[in-house]
Amino acid sequence: VTFNGPITQIASEGFANCRSLTEINLPSSLERIENRAFYNCRSLNNVILPSSIRYIGNQSFYNCTGMTDITINAINIPDIEYNCFSNAYIQNIYVLDELYDNYLGYGNWSNYAGKIRRISEKI
Repeated sequence: VTFNGPITQIASEGFANCRSLTEINLPSSLERIENRAFYNCRSLNNVILPSSIRYIGNQSFYNCTGMTDITINAINIPDIEYNCFSNAYIQNIYVLDELYDNYLGYGNWSNYAGKIRRISEKI
């Protein structure tokens, strides 16, 4: 999925249960991913969040079992709900190198501290 034109949010359940969705190109204007936006998108496997992202809602990527890595290019650490990645098979959360240490202890990101990696470590 590719968006035409600027959008600032993905609505709650906007892509929920789209089981054939494998990749989404999120626009650079995106600020918010609302609750359950990609809920149960089991084939989703390539997610790169833009530098503008500020919020990732409750169960946004719940049960996205095809997603092993996510890259977050945010220039400010986005707020997340504690279970935004629940039941997804995420092994690596890549963040900007200069923000790496800050992610480890920031809000609900601490729940994912063992998966957070510097973007420079991405192969």
